[in-house]
Amino acid sequence: MTIRPSLKPHRSRADAEPPRPALRQRIAHFFLSGLLLAASIGTTPVAWAAPGDLQATQVRVNARALFSGWVDDGRWTQIVAEVSHESGPGGEIVLTADPGQVAATVELAPGASKRVALLMQVGRATSANVSVWLPDSRVQIQSPIPLILQDTAGRSLAVIVAEGDVDLQGVDGLGGGQAAATALERPADLPEEPLAYASVDHLVLAGLGWEALRAGQREAILQWVGLGGHLLFTGGPSAARTLGQMPQALRPASVLSTRGVTELDALAALGGDGPPRGAATIAELVPEPDATVLLSLADGSPLAVQGRYGDGRVTVLAMDPFQAPLRGWGGLGGFWRSLARDFPLADTAWSSPTLGLDGLGPLLISAQGLRQPSLGWLLGSLALYILLAGPVNHRLLRRRRRLDLAWLTIPMLSLAATLVIYGLGRRLHGDDLRLDELSLVRAVPEAGVAHVTTIVSLFSPSSHSYELTAEHGAFRPAAGAGNGAIQVWQERQSRLTGLDIDQWSQRQVVLEAVIPWPQAALGHLTLSGSQVRADQPNPLGQRLEDAQLLVPGGSAWLGDVGEGDPLRATLDYEAFSGASLLHSTQTASTDGMMGDDGEDARRWVLLQAFRATTGVSGALLGRSRAGIDPAALALPSFRRPDALLIGWDRKPRLQVSVKGGDADDTRSDLAMVHTRLPIDLGGETPRFINGVATTRGTGSAERCGSGAALLSPDEPTAEFSFPLGLGRPQSGRIWLSLIGPANESLEAPGFPFGADAFPVQISLWDQTQGSWLTFNVLSVGQSAEIPRVISRQDGRDQIRLRLEANLSGPDERERWSMFDGCVEPRVAIQEGVAPRVSADAFATPTSEADTESDMPNRAAGSATPPAIILMTPSTTGPQP
Repeated sequence: MTIRPSLKPHRSRADAEPPRPALRQRIAHFFLSGLLLAASIGTTPVAWAAPGDLQATQVRVNARALFSGWVDDGRWTQIVAEVSHESGPGGEIVLTADPGQVAATVELAPGASKRVALLMQVGRATSANVSVWLPDSRVQIQSPIPLILQDTAGRSLAVIVAEGDVDLQGVDGLGGGQAAATALERPADLPEEPLAYASVDHLVLAGLGWEALRAGQREAILQWVGLGGHLLFTGGPSAARTLGQMPQALRPASVLSTRGVTELDALAALGGDGPPRGAATIAELVPEPDATVLLSLADGSPLAVQGRYGDGRVTVLAMDPFQAPLRGWGGLGGFWRSLARDFPLADTAWSSPTLGLDGLGPLLISAQGLRQPSLGWLLGSLALYILLAGPVNHRLLRRRRRLDLAWLTIPMLSLAATLVIYGLGRRLHGDDLRLDELSLVRAVPEAGVAHVTTIVSLFSPSSHSYELTAEHGAFRPAAGAGNGAIQVWQERQSRLTGLDIDQWSQRQVVLEAVIPWPQAALGHLTLSGSQVRADQPNPLGQRLEDAQLLVPGGSAWLGDVGEGDPLRATLDYEAFSGASLLHSTQTASTDGMMGDDGEDARRWVLLQAFRATTGVSGALLGRSRAGIDPAALALPSFRRPDALLIGWDRKPRLQVSVKGGDADDTRSDLAMVHTRLPIDLGGETPRFINGVATTRGTGSAERCGSGAALLSPDEPTAEFSFPLGLGRPQSGRIWLSLIGPANESLEAPGFPFGADAFPVQISLWDQTQGSWLTFNVLSVGQSAEIPRVISRQDGRDQIRLRLEANLSGPDERERWSMFDGCVEPRVAIQEGVAPRVSADAFATPTSEADTESDMPNRAAGSATPPAIILMTPSTTGPQP
């Protein structure tokens, strides 16, 4: 049998099938494809709806910023969007506003339209964008709508509310010494959220009755006024209707009738071209017992009456400045200035700096009780691991002659070390999701309102994304608290989504709200000699833990105070001087570590936050300093001669809840509640007069605002004007206080006090002699009564001051340059009491042209200067 070879070539299996890549190569290809896919998804541009798409034709949106876009740095503003559905099926859309990461969901039926308000917290942004999106998609329906925002840059904001167009001539006079920012709004557009008025200083209802506003608008305005706003009602023929439905507590005067007048000569001092010409219809106002008449006619008829409501003011005008004969009158600016002589009021919820999280991060870590292993322990653990994995492991394997097992023992040792460290982390940090709601509450019981700023601090036991919901207020993400995924949804409740937190880490956001507070009439403390005595019921209407009372010059620990318990204390008093916040540090150890509850650290954080909102300093003290010097929490000076009541409670003020993650959450809520109490100083409580720097050094306008100045070795002099309105007080005492903020670069309460204080020479302008009269020497943080030397300029009585730093020698120049900061003179008038200082206390006059200083050769700057007469004589106050 013959076997013939096959003519077909032999093909192995490898030849029959294409070669397969190795497993490692396939894995690499798969991994690379995944990276390319993820990159393509992450860089996919926003998909705009094409003109022919249904989404591009069914919705139209117009938006604008309220109050002409004017907003204070760090405050809230409101964006109003008009959304209309023109065609196509109904559905939901999403409105977003940036910066601020604010969003709202809007549901529209076919042919419907809706007005949507977005509350947005603004930093130094000069613009904003409103965009419209389809929910759960990246499709943008309409091109972003650009909005222009304008920073008030420290100026007052005056908003006129009227049904029609009005002439805003002269309204910028409400800025006092500098022109106010002005805006015109319609009644229907006014916000129903009090935070939206945070940048507004004056709100003028032009010919509008109180009942013309919606209930939500009226409530928001009431709360805004109670926290420090200024509300004005115009008069004229419609005054009775305008004031008809105003709440009694808000009303400074009632209207008896209206009448015509032709003699308006009393207003001539306000303008340079004589009084208004023509007849006017005025309302005959009957002031309430506690109201103040700001302007009046020659026969005594009130033209402007002002009353107090909480920390704010309400002014009623007998005339309508937007109607003849005041409309178009040259003195209209002076008229408005006379109504704003004390605004914005010092140290209210709206005038105080906003609370941020800058510098609070390390303090909040200790507040959460997050213990960190010491550096020595970490280095020791690392050395032990290296010893075990290296020499010990090698020696044991070599003794057994099994060095080949090193590939197994080293990974096992690494795994064991990882498990030990992970177990230590779980023991230190726990498995619970921890939520701290730390609230700073400024209560105004007199107006039944409170302003709450809450730091929400969330600690996560695992890497996760969380959602926060608050019953009240609005979230504002802190700088660095997240990325672009964070969104604040403004619905029935404020909701923040996309807060990503790594394992065993924490993040913070800030929540702000205005809430009702139990209304109560405030009593007052009494001054007797050099001491203040408190004996009155607790005005806050709730129990306080570890309460304390602060007055200028003294502090007193009250302990726990019940809801109806009286406040009893006696404190030393020195006008406008400082006081120390009292803080217990018994739970702090030498290295600053806190106990398990972190109670002491949380209180420390809130005390620091309180100091920041009083404008003391942007510099925060390290936690370790609390155990060394509790008195470091000092308020160098008081901007108002009132007392402060401070206490603690553990109620969650804004009811924040959290969703996300599998762990159960634990809470540690804490609130610091504070309110102001007036002090009866034996006469009328002094009212502050806002001053304006007329001559000051370079850089003062940018850093100090209108009423302060930078004093430096190159520019040691500044001049100020304090307008008094139409007429000077017939009698009374005038007080001057020098206030200086802390240097943010140093952990110090500010300018040196005591023997190290910087002397500042005080001079007053005497119009009759045409010269500056040197009065005395004061230091920053010190106060004195000054003589009643009043000048007249631009139709107004005013006090003119000149401050001159003593920088005659090189040592003084070098020391002053170390404490670069703004110096602010504040003037207060206590009317109805006899002055103790007269112009006879002046030294030799100096002419206007005499600008060079030789302080050691002048009586007021000599080695034995005249005694500084404080409101209450004291030998313990700081001396220059």
